Amino acid sequence: MQTHGQPKAEEARLGEAVGERTGQARAVGDGGRFIVINAVHCRADFRERFEELFRTRAGLVEQMPGFCALMVLRPRASEEPYLVVTVWESEEHFRAWQRSEAFRKGHERAMAIVEHARQAGQEPPMRSEVQLYEVLLAVAAQG
Repeated sequence: MQTHGQPKAEEARLGEAVGERTGQARAVGDGGRFIVINAVHCRADFRERFEELFRTRAGLVEQMPGFCALMVLRPRASEEPYLVVTVWESEEHFRAWQRSEAFRKGHERAMAIVEHARQAGQEPPMRSEVQLYEVLLAVAAQG
């Protein structure tokens, strides 16, 4: 996994999170991980605020059992969605996060923004689509 600009130790932890072993393929039957991708579409005038929400996030997901990693990907094309990628040991761990008070607290600022827009009769400045995946194969660079 190429992680430009990250320290080597950070790269190693990120690779472990998605189930990589240097130079070897890893299949689901070999202890694969559960991946959640939240594609967040933001209006152009809301992109900066969206990024600020993540820079100042509560950081509660890191405390959840089964949580492995979080990546927030900024699109290079402004019309494309941000991708919020979380890696979990299992779907059960992810579902427990969704049901938790920590999840509610971690999302309350964004949900308040969406609800405020709806109450004002406006289109919310962001919308999301959640996609669920299992790791079929993860390969890391050798060395």
